[in-house]
Amino acid sequence: MPRLAVYDQADIALKEGYCLAKAGRDRCGGHGVARGVIEHGPAAARATAVWRRMHVRVKKLIGTGLTLVFLIVYCFLAMLLAAILLPGTSGIAQLAYFAVAGLLWIVPVGALIAWMQRPS
Repeated sequence: MPRLAVYDQADIALKEGYCLAKAGRDRCGGHGVARGVIEHGPAAARATAVWRRMHVRVKKLIGTGLTLVFLIVYCFLAMLLAAILLPGTSGIAQLAYFAVAGLLWIVPVGALIAWMQRPS
């Protein structure tokens, strides 16, 4: 039966199913999770690799949901800010505000899309 150890590091210390706790250290070098109890050995290495690896399809599903929620919240906040700031301003000021607000959402969504496309 494999040993159990409590660990507190988030870096991966597994090399081909070998845990540093087996090398005589008092705690595990980490399995990619901040705190917990885990078995040592090849099975633990495979479980950790699956946990840390996320398929692109799952990333796209999560990213699509986050994008929809972000855009809905962003649109309402942009409209609220326009309703507070823009009454009584010139058409040029309104045009500038809506040009900036209409393009500003691209930065966070672009970062999210880049994360979604990155291979595991």
